Amino acid sequence: MDDPQEMGDEYLEITNEMIDQANRKMEHAFAALDEGELQKAIDLFTDAIRLNPQFTLLYVNRASVFVKLQKPNAAIRDCDRACELNPNSAQSYKWRGQAHMLLGHWEEAAQDFTMACQLEYDEDTNDMLKNAQPRAEKIVNHRQKHERKRELKALHEVLERVKLALEEQERTQKEESTWQWMIRIWWKYFDFFTTILDPRIIIAWVDVTWNPDNIYKYRRDRKFMKFIGQYD
Repeated sequence: MDDPQEMGDEYLEITNEMIDQANRKMEHAFAALDEGELQKAIDLFTDAIRLNPQFTLLYVNRASVFVKLQKPNAAIRDCDRACELNPNSAQSYKWRGQAHMLLGHWEEAAQDFTMACQLEYDEDTNDMLKNAQPRAEKIVNHRQKHERKRELKALHEVLERVKLALEEQERTQKEESTWQWMIRIWWKYFDFFTTILDPRIIIAWVDVTWNPDNIYKYRRDRKFMKFIGQYD
């Protein structure tokens, strides 16, 4: 991570004299760039920003030097500030795109180059877009494939939970049905078993078994007659 750079005081009251001084600093910074003195150029652009922190071009130019110094994070911070000051600055998006390329942020780079070309088309930016776009699309396709797999996995987990819930419900229903069936059978034969346990019914049944004609003696015994009817 690049160390944070001086961004200037956005609430500074700027005078004409300060603007003139900032412009002279900027000219010296360009001269330093021509001599290949990149760090000196950074320092001069920073001095100019302190004097005129509302001037978009100062941040854009310093960002370009940060890119050459392989300090992409610092370049992105400068370009972000430049975009805040002037959202229509094509150079801000162009240099930020190059900084993203250094970081391997191909999607962000492609987006910035696209915006730069829309605001102010040039062949150089378009070439960089052509370089970044396929890689960005590859990343997008890979992410979409991964997201589809994740969604399918989540769907499978939901279906599995539904399946288990349905199986549990079916098992519960079967248990309830078996229990209800047992209750119906128990009530159906409750009278039968309680009748058998009555000694008088047992004696009468033995009597009639030995001599069927004796059944007339029990015709008024509803419990016995009901027993005989169920038993038959």
